[in-house]
Amino acid sequence: MKKLWILLGTSIVLIFGIGWQQTTVQASTVWHNETPKVLRGIWQKTIPSKYLKDKHEKIVRHQAYRITKRFVSYAATGLDDYGYKVSQTAKVGSTYYVRGYMQDGSTKYYRTFKFIPISVKKMSAPVIMGSGQGVFYKVRHTNAGI
Repeated sequence: MKKLWILLGTSIVLIFGIGWQQTTVQASTVWHNETPKVLRGIWQKTIPSKYLKDKHEKIVRHQAYRITKRFVSYAATGLDDYGYKVSQTAKVGSTYYVRGYMQDGSTKYYRTFKFIPISVKKMSAPVIMGSGQGVFYKVRHTNAGI
């Protein structure tokens, strides 16, 4: 009988405890539909020829992002540029995630970009030719073709 009362008391405490704590829990990530002002502009990464396969060729390769309120475009020297329409953006800590899509006929190609502002003129962004993140610098114009 004593065990029954203990079990009943514990059940009542748990039911009321959970009942009092049932509030709406929002996700920690709030998604918006345009890029934040801190990301907007032209961001460029320059790769000197010493890092390319043909070290005798004095070519400087550029990779660049052009970020506006509704679009994220990127290009590299010698490649076509690709533009994604921004569908959602979120800030998690100091990292910005930008989701966008590129439409080809009736097919949509989705991509999520990860941008980390380092300073006003410096940002970590996905490397266009290669993998991982690279440091891009804010510039007024670019030679990458966007």
